[in-house]
Amino acid sequence: MQKLANSLSKIANILAILALVWMFGHIIFEMVLRNVFDRSTFVLDEFVGYAVSALTFLALGEAFRRGELIQVRLFQDHLGAAAQWALQFFGHLAAFCVGTLILWYVGKSVVRNFERGTTSASIAEVPQWIPEGFVLLGIAVFIVQVFVALCHVATGRNSMVEGE
Repeated sequence: MQKLANSLSKIANILAILALVWMFGHIIFEMVLRNVFDRSTFVLDEFVGYAVSALTFLALGEAFRRGELIQVRLFQDHLGAAAQWALQFFGHLAAFCVGTLILWYVGKSVVRNFERGTTSASIAEVPQWIPEGFVLLGIAVFIVQVFVALCHVATGRNSMVEGE
C-alpha cells in the first residue's frame, strides 16, 4: 500500500510541477503579448487561479509524505512516548476524517458541475469540473498518504519516506 501511495504522490507532484511551469509560461506569454503586440489572452487571471489551486492540492500528498507540512511540536516534544504516539495517531485520524469530508464535498461539486455542464463566465468557458477535478485528485492522494501514515503509527512504524 505504501508503494502505491508513494507512486500516486510522486505522479501528483509531477502534475503540480507541470502546473507551475505552465503558469509561469502563461504569465511570460501574456507579458510578451501585452508589451510587444498590445494584445491579451484575457484569461490569465482565471487560468493562474486554476493552476494555483491545482498545484497546491496536487503537491499536498507528497509534502505530507516527506514530512514537509508545518507542525507545531512545542507541546508534543515535552510529552512521553505514549502521549506522543496518541497525539500523532489522533492527529492523523483527524486529518483523515477532515480530508475525507472535504473529498466528499469537492467530489459532489465535480459531479454536479459535470452533469450540469457548468462553465466559467469568462471568454474561455472552461468546464468547471476540470479544475475542480485536479483539486479532487490532490485531496484523494493526500487521504491515501494520511491513511498509510495512520497505519504506520498504529503499527509503531513512523517512517513514511522511502529509504528511511
